[in-house]
Formats: sequence, structure tokens, C-alpha cells
Amino acid sequence: MSVPNAYNILIPQKRLSQLIAQSWLDNKQIPLADKTFLSDQKILSKDEAEVFRVFLVETNQVEIDEIDKKILMPNYRPEPEVLADPDIRDWLYNWVTSNPTHSPWIAPPPPKSEVSTQPGKPIIFSAPNEEELLNENTSEIKTLQVPLLPTVKVFQGADSSIIKHEREEVEYKEEVVEIEPFNTLIPNKRLSQLIAKSWLENKEINIDKEFLLNNGIISEFEAKFHIDIHVERDLPPREYKGGITPQPDGYKINVPYPQRPSSENLPENVLREWVENDSTSAPWTPTNEWIPYTC
Repeated sequence: MSVPNAYNILIPQKRLSQLIAQSWLDNKQIPLADKTFLSDQKILSKDEAEVFRVFLVETNQVEIDEIDKKILMPNYRPEPEVLADPDIRDWLYNWVTSNPTHSPWIAPPPPKSEVSTQPGKPIIFSAPNEEELLNENTSEIKTLQVPLLPTVKVFQGADSSIIKHEREEVEYKEEVVEIEPFNTLIPNKRLSQLIAKSWLENKEINIDKEFLLNNGIISEFEAKFHIDIHVERDLPPREYKGGITPQPDGYKINVPYPQRPSSENLPENVLREWVENDSTSAPWTPTNEWIPYTC
């Protein structure tokens, strides 16, 4: 099912979203900034837990930034009135109970974008004019926006828009799929090294799903699903940062692969040093900014 040290994105990002949805249903806070909790829940791998810093921010997206080595977790929850709505609770429950090893990998949109709630029982004032004013206000319906469940954006440079494509039918077998935590550091470094190696050898590589699978960048499990690969050839200098955006049936990958920089910007000894560096250990990002850090 898996390749050692290959990308593992789809299952853990879905389970993280499910944990958040469950906390909304239970009206409980979960320690999303606690790396021990995330490791115990098989969200972060040992390598990721050692490298990344985790921050709670007001966002609706989990952002994993491998350049600055930080993970931004959403620090928000819907209003109680929203979570009391039966349709919203059913939507959350269906997502929480969805099989974490099957698609869809991101939650479907909520059944409604807004929830309208009646205000509570009015307070009766002694002054007639105050009571009349309050009764007028109680006839209004309070409308609250329904937030989407968080999705995951890995690295910088990924386009979060959903790509329209024909749904790929994936045959699910009854075999047990082992749940592994996020693994991005090692395959991300390995792919960066493969691009650097192609520069050394003056051989252009074709970065497609077969190439990623054969080089252990993606696992056989994740290769079953739709992967939209966009190779960035014409990037401005020093903007060589790729990205991954999970989507309902797989994910989109942006891979920066420009022409080889000049020897003045990237000496051959520096390039060779990066190519020959151990892909399973730090440093996780190139020391030279002209080497693409891709995904």
C-alpha cells in the first residue's frame, strides 16, 4: 500500500478535519497546538513533530509551511446557534463517521450557508416604551454564517481552488489500510534533490504521476486518486516554492521546475552537495535559495 517515506497527506488531513468536526459536535476544545496530542492522534509524524512549530490562529484552513517550519491551526468554532441546527449537526455527523481511508478527502459544503435563529425570550421592562421597542426587535430573525470545515494547505504556492475533473472510480478493497501520520519532509526533499540532479546531468525529467510513484514520492495508495500536477516553468527568480492542496478526489500539486540558474547564483559544488545530502534527515530545505523547494 505504501512506499517508505512517501507522501502521506490524504488520510491524516481528513482525520484532522474529522477531529475538529467531532469537537464541534461535542462542544469541546481539543488541543490543536499540542504536538503530543497530534502525534498520539497520528496526525503528525515523529519527524514533523520535532521540526514544526504549531500556532492557533483565526483561520479556516490548516496551513503547513515547510519554509518557516510552522503549522497554523484554526482557532475558531461556529456559534452555538449554528451547532444547534439539526441539518448542520447531521452534516457534521456524516463527515465524522465517514471512512477516513476513503474519498472524499475534504468535507462537502454544508447543507446551508446560513442558519436563522429566533431570539431568546424577551425581558419585560417596566417602562412601556422600552417594552414596545424590545417586542419589535424580537420579531427579527438572527442570521449566522455557517463556516466550512477546515481543509489543509501544505507548503507555499499551492492554488486552493478546486479543479473540475471527471470523478475517478476507485475500487475499495476490504483490506485494512494502515493509518499513518503526515509525511511530507522526506519526499519533499527527495523531489527537490531529483530536480537538482537533473540540472547536474543536463537531463530534463518529466514530472508526472508515474515519475512520482516510481521515485517513491507518492505511495501506491495515494496514486489511486486524482492528482493534478502543474509544473511551474516560468517563475521569477527565487520564487521556487511548491505546494499541495487536497481536493475531494485527491490533490493538486504545484511543482516549480525552472531552468538551471547560472553558476554565479548556484555554484556546482553547492548544487552537488544538496543532491548528495541524506534525504531522510535535516537540513530539510536547500541552503541555496535558487534551488527549488518543491512538493
